[in-house]
Amino acid sequence: MLGKLVAGVATAGTTVVVGMAVDRAGNMLTGAKTTPAIDPVPGQPSASPGFLRRGDQYLADVSRTMAPDPKANLLQDALRSQVDKRLSLASKAFAVMREPQAAVDNARQGMTHIKNDVDTLHGAAKIVTGNASLTKAEAAAIAGAVARDTATGVYGATKAVLKGSYAAATTTEEGVRELSSAVTERVGRDALQAGTGIAISNAAATAVGAFFPAARMLAVGIRVTGQLAAGAQVSEALRNVGGTSEDAGATMKAVGKTLRSKAGSEGGVC
Repeated sequence: MLGKLVAGVATAGTTVVVGMAVDRAGNMLTGAKTTPAIDPVPGQPSASPGFLRRGDQYLADVSRTMAPDPKANLLQDALRSQVDKRLSLASKAFAVMREPQAAVDNARQGMTHIKNDVDTLHGAAKIVTGNASLTKAEAAAIAGAVARDTATGVYGATKAVLKGSYAAATTTEEGVRELSSAVTERVGRDALQAGTGIAISNAAATAVGAFFPAARMLAVGIRVTGQLAAGAQVSEALRNVGGTSEDAGATMKAVGKTLRSKAGSEGGVC
């Protein structure tokens, strides 16, 4: 899965990396919200409707949210993503042009975040394959963060303490392994979707160039923007699982920190 991501970026080369950089820099300049809230999946009743829930139950909710939809149509999703990312990249590119110096600084910071996100993915893959393991404290920290993210209302702070303590005491490594698997599947699916988008874009560019020789520059534009859009998609996929965006909740920050430690970037391998 990690190999698919690296191969997909390497195939399209520099243009994809540029798309990733513009995505990161543009997000910082525009203040775009990028990391979705991690909540129980709509329509999925929790295993325990009571006030206190086991840590593994919280992690199961997050895993279902993170995992790709097995019924999703890869081709349709790739086409939709190509359109969406081209539109969003256009607005981010304008923001970059308006504030070039700030964009350079943000891009540099963004590429550092990308490295951290790749480490997150690497750590998740090591856990899934059994090459790394989590301590009870690490698993408990993640479950406690989920409980804090879901504790709302007038007495939210008090609930967070109570729910977090119980969740932390009832979390197993198997629950975190399930979440790690969902993380790798999600990014693997998004990387495949990005690669499919590039293939579609390249096919369209080839067709335009073949049937309309005078529109050669248009064909080049289709190919390049397709690769830029794919870069933005890969960037978003990594950002969503890495917990490195400013608006990331306690859950994804805890997940990202723990998984990065298994890649050797924060602490040692357990």
